[in-house]
Amino acid sequence: LQNFPPALQKEWGPDTQAIIISLYSIIGVLGKVTLGWANDRFGIVWSTIVAVVTFGLSFVCMLFSGMQPMIYLMSVLFGLGLGIGSISPSLITASVYGQKQYGEAFGFMNSATQAGLAFGGVMVATIADSASNYKIAWMIMLALTVLTLFGWIGGYKGSRKFCSSAAS
Repeated sequence: LQNFPPALQKEWGPDTQAIIISLYSIIGVLGKVTLGWANDRFGIVWSTIVAVVTFGLSFVCMLFSGMQPMIYLMSVLFGLGLGIGSISPSLITASVYGQKQYGEAFGFMNSATQAGLAFGGVMVATIADSASNYKIAWMIMLALTVLTLFGWIGGYKGSRKFCSSAAS
């Protein structure tokens, strides 16, 4: 989140950067509401896949940040996927642990999420500084986003198997 403006700094002026930030911030509100609605309507697996894929595609767009349509597409996709950092953890925790263990489990889940948010931005900036560009950092972020998708969906499906075998 905090690395998009510096990544766009070489190719685009402050006015374009401000528009991009405003755009993904506004769309982020819609994205979070849509993520909650999609979860209620289609379930945790589908809503997680859509949110993580849109989030991941924003990094693909950043690989082509020299083309103005790509940065606008990035802002839309990033905004729609932005809820994976704030909404998805609570939805996944509730789906896996239910109401009885939600509070305790969410504390651990939220701690891990916040650690990722804190270190992710620093990691991206460090990689960009050492590589003298953001391309490698965006590729790593895309790979980590894919790992997140498989980890969350795999964890959820594993929990369903465990819960069904524990109940029998």
